[in-house]
Amino acid sequence: MGAGRRRRCRRKGTDEGDEIMARLVIRLGAVGGVLMLGACGLGDYSVPNPEDGAVPGAVGLIQGYAVLGADETGRYDWSDARYFNEKASRAATARGVMPQDPYERDLPVASLMEIYDSYERLREAIYRDGRAVAPEPMARAQVMYDCWLEEAEEGQGDETTCRTGFLSAMEEVEVALDRGMPMAAAPMPGSLVYTVYFDFDSAELRQDAREVLASVASDIDALPSMPARIVVSGYTDSAGTSAYNQALAERRARAVQSGLIAAGVPADLVQIRNYGETEPEVQTGDDKPEPLNRRVIIEVVS
Repeated sequence: MGAGRRRRCRRKGTDEGDEIMARLVIRLGAVGGVLMLGACGLGDYSVPNPEDGAVPGAVGLIQGYAVLGADETGRYDWSDARYFNEKASRAATARGVMPQDPYERDLPVASLMEIYDSYERLREAIYRDGRAVAPEPMARAQVMYDCWLEEAEEGQGDETTCRTGFLSAMEEVEVALDRGMPMAAAPMPGSLVYTVYFDFDSAELRQDAREVLASVASDIDALPSMPARIVVSGYTDSAGTSAYNQALAERRARAVQSGLIAAGVPADLVQIRNYGETEPEVQTGDDKPEPLNRRVIIEVVS
């Protein structure tokens, strides 16, 4: 469907919305990633065409998210409909779109660990160049993963179709990657690396840290193209327990992530990791405060 062409359909009740969700798996498995939307209701949303430089499998992402947006429109869930339609639009750009961080959803505790593990599994496949190796199942996996998150948050028991679709697509992707396909390239030596430091037992951004984040945003704006990703890694010194420091490192990484986004860095590019006290800059004994180890490293990967 070309950009600007719209479909108008009557609104659907819950049963029809469930039918759309069931048919989504079939649509996202279409040969060559050309996914037919059929007569589903997209409201006033125009499905865009991929721009030059869009990621492999962009058509699958665009139309997959458009189908999810249509389903949420049919359920009168305007917030999620807008969210999925915006992801469809971003998928058409050279910047692309990443799967949603599960911590952005209010997920049931019983599902959180499996969903987070699936999130890491999906991102690993993306960074192994899964979009180039297996573009159609890679797109299907990402869309079904985001569908799973949304349905799990609603808690109506409708997430099984999305979860099953994700697992099936991921198996296809991983089989393709394991056939001896090359791993994604390691970060280039010219990647931009920044470090911000924290006060003892704190995840609050200091003024010097905010200045670093402003520099990161400015440097990214000056790049000839958007980076592939921005890795934000949190660390602590060895004072305190290992479990406490793991959580503190994550809070620091998330504070930097939020600061970068507030400074204008695209949220979809930022991924966080936390290492707790396991990788100190300065070697110390256990339970030793060390200012240089209380840090977050930001790596802008081209």
